[in-house]
Amino acid sequence: MDGKNLLNFPRGTPSLVKEYISQDLAKTFAIREGGNEPLIIETYGRGEQAAIGNFLKKFRAKK
Repeated sequence: MDGKNLLNFPRGTPSLVKEYISQDLAKTFAIREGGNEPLIIETYGRGEQAAIGNFLKKFRAKK
């Protein structure tokens, strides 16, 4: 955004954490640009995330 940082991380923040946060924000803005409101769902692992993703694909295909 005009060459200015949107986020300032405390010194010592691991680069992996910075990357995760940056990716999450990018996804959130992409969802909002599409006219939708993001909903964050707490999951307990990749398997549960995949199950929710599969359900959403099937649900959306019915529309």
